[in-house]
Amino acid sequence: MDKVERIIRTVEGEKERSDKQFKGIEFNIRKNEVVMIYNYDEMVNNVKQDPHYIRHNKDPEWLSLDELTTVQKALKEKNIHFIERRDEFM
Repeated sequence: MDKVERIIRTVEGEKERSDKQFKGIEFNIRKNEVVMIYNYDEMVNNVKQDPHYIRHNKDPEWLSLDELTTVQKALKEKNIHFIERRDEFM
């Protein structure tokens, strides 16, 4: 299975989770590097009301610009929300 296919399957799995609400994907683009971040609804209701438990979100994915295009096309086809950021840092 190639990287793009694995990412799409992972996104679909995150969308189906019941323990946290998946909101979409954020792509942070800087020159030739893309960092893909999974976004979730920040809910305060922790597991069994344990205030010391913090849910771990999915680790970011690093993509090439070609992979970005392919992933975004697949996300559009599956009607999965994503945003693209191209922030400039000093």
